[in-house]
Amino acid sequence: MLSFAFAGLWEENAGADGQPVKTFAIITTQANAFVGLVHPRMPVILRKDTERYWIDSALPEEKVLPLLESYPATLLQMYEISPRVNRTTEDAPELIKPVQ
Repeated sequence: MLSFAFAGLWEENAGADGQPVKTFAIITTQANAFVGLVHPRMPVILRKDTERYWIDSALPEEKVLPLLESYPATLLQMYEISPRVNRTTEDAPELIKPVQ
C-alpha cells in the first residue's frame, strides 16, 4: 500500500472554557498540471525522504520553504469515485473504489 504525508500545521490552545482546543491545517500549493484539471490548488504532499525535515522545528526557513512545492504530476494517479464520499454520514471502503 502506498503511503504519503501532507504538510500541515497544528497547535493547541486553551478554549474559552479553559479546556484544550487542538487545531490543524493542511498546507496547500498551486496544483500541478494533473491535479489542475480538477482544482487550482492541492495539498502539499511530502516526499518520503523529506518528511523528517518537515517535522524538524529547528530547520531554518530557507530549508523548509522548498518542501512546499507541487508534487510531481507523473507520480500521481486519478480516478472517479462515488460522490457519496462527500456525505459525512457515509463511511465504507467501496466509496473510494473506481466508478464503473
